[in-house]
Amino acid sequence: MKTDVSILIALIGSCGAWQSSAAGQTAPSLPPTAPVHEVVETYFGHEVRDPYRYMEEGTPEGSEWIRRQADYSETVLAALPERNRLRERLRELDQQLGARFQWVTPLPHNGYLYSKSSPSDDVYKLYLRRGLTGPERLLVDPERYRKPNGPPATLQAVYQSRDGRLVAYSVSAGNSERATLHVLASNTGRDIEKPIENVLRFASIDWPEDARSFFYRRLPPLAAGAPQGDRYLNSALYRHVVGQDSAKDRLIIGPSQDAPLQIESTHWPSVNLPSGSRWQELGPNSPGITDCPERLRQGRGGSREHVSSKGNRPRPEISGASAAERSRCGAETNQRGRVWPMPQLRAGD
Repeated sequence: MKTDVSILIALIGSCGAWQSSAAGQTAPSLPPTAPVHEVVETYFGHEVRDPYRYMEEGTPEGSEWIRRQADYSETVLAALPERNRLRERLRELDQQLGARFQWVTPLPHNGYLYSKSSPSDDVYKLYLRRGLTGPERLLVDPERYRKPNGPPATLQAVYQSRDGRLVAYSVSAGNSERATLHVLASNTGRDIEKPIENVLRFASIDWPEDARSFFYRRLPPLAAGAPQGDRYLNSALYRHVVGQDSAKDRLIIGPSQDAPLQIESTHWPSVNLPSGSRWQELGPNSPGITDCPERLRQGRGGSREHVSSKGNRPRPEISGASAAERSRCGAETNQRGRVWPMPQLRAGD
């Protein structure tokens, strides 16, 4: 408690010192004013006004405002006489906290897979150990994927096979939503195949029991000059056979005409492989659409349609939906997932 109080006193004192010394110095300029460019869009009959949309889209004007704001903040902070001492004290306290653990996952044969950030680390790294007291082994240091003078690389998601032999993990640069997917062997810590590009950073991977393949979500490459709002469109679900070129991955769900289960370009496909079951549940998700009656919302992306090995059952229609409700909810009311028997999607088929 004494340490906390001394830090608080130093912080208050430094602010007071800066205020008193400011009278004898040139006062810093006011914070830069952000330009306003109002964009008006209509969602479900309601107008939504956004005066700062250009900042979300990474425009030069938005980047310049952020740079000027950072310069202004640095000018203000640099005037604090206790800044460096306070920063060093906080660093000392941070070192005393020890390592931080993001999550821990048990593996077969008394193994543990976990991400950890030591006081000297800037990012979380992936480790493996046998037993709670066994020596830990570094599996993934995302910094090795950082390009010279490039933004930091961070570990975004980890999905181990059910037997623990293989680990799929995604790494992104600059905390980008688009990541690169890697697969490593847990016994060696080495990648066993070429990485897969343009994977959404949390990847949404599910492994079948045999660990010979996995399902994952992939985005098409973002065309040069395309609006940032398009970066999540046309997501598709693929099945990847371990060791096979990702260009040969089988399309399972997507917006293209050749997809076995076709969805809208705004949908995010998903898969669920229940342990020990011969069935797999596949279907589209419809994020961000909530202005639908409950009976229609239940019939949107969250609903599923069973498919037998002999063919598809007819799609049921949603009853009691008015034309206005169908228009507002869009194609969501007609989308159905499927449950496919596992023999249809075995590795090597």
